[in-house]
Amino acid sequence: MYVGTGSPENTLYAISASTGAVLWKQKASNVVTSPAVENSVVYAGWGNAVHAFSAATGVPLATYHATGSVDVPTVVDGTLYFASGDKHVYAFDVSSPNDPKWSYSTDPYDIDVRTSPTVFNGVVYVGLDNGSIIALDAMNDGQRVWIYPGPQNWMRATAAAANGMIYAGWYDGHVRALRAVNGKVVLGPAGIPIYPLFLARSSKRNGLRRVSL
Repeated sequence: MYVGTGSPENTLYAISASTGAVLWKQKASNVVTSPAVENSVVYAGWGNAVHAFSAATGVPLATYHATGSVDVPTVVDGTLYFASGDKHVYAFDVSSPNDPKWSYSTDPYDIDVRTSPTVFNGVVYVGLDNGSIIALDAMNDGQRVWIYPGPQNWMRATAAAANGMIYAGWYDGHVRALRAVNGKVVLGPAGIPIYPLFLARSSKRNGLRRVSL
C-alpha cells in the first residue's frame, strides 16, 4: 500500500500490506496527498505538481505540473486527473507529462477547487469551494456538461458514483444524490434531498448515520 504524510515528514511511503515493512520512500517538498495507482505506477501530489513513481521500486518516472498547489489525483485508463489551487482541473495522458490533454478553468467564477476528481462513464465530477459540483466531458476537451450550484457550503469531500448517481457531502451536514447525466437532485416526498443529515449533529455527540442507498 502507498501512503502520503504531512509535516514534518512530507514523505511518500510504499508499505507491505502483509508485514507493514517500508519497501521504499520518497521525500517530498510539501504535504503529500493520497496516492493513486494504475498499471504499477504511483501518482502523488505535492507542491505544484503530481509526481509518478514505479510502484515496485519508487524510481521517479514523470512529473505533471500545474501553477498552483495540487490536490489528490485520480487516474483512469491512462489519463491522470487532478485539481489545482490555480483554479483549474487538469487531464494529462500519463505518457505525455509535458502538456495536458485539456484543462478547465473555474473562471469567471474565480473559485478554488479542493476535491479529487471522480470519473464515471466518461465524465469528470469535481466539487468547488462554493459548494458547486461541475461535470466535465473527459472525452471532449473537458467541456462542461452541467453545474449543480449546491447549498453555498464548502464541498471538500470526493464524490462517489454508482448506478447513475453522484453522491456528495457538504459542510451543511447533508449528503445529496444527483443524477449523473444532468446534475438534478433526487428529491424525497417532502421535497428535500433524499439523503439528509449524513452527519448527525447533537449537543451531546457527533457521529455518522448510516443510510440505505
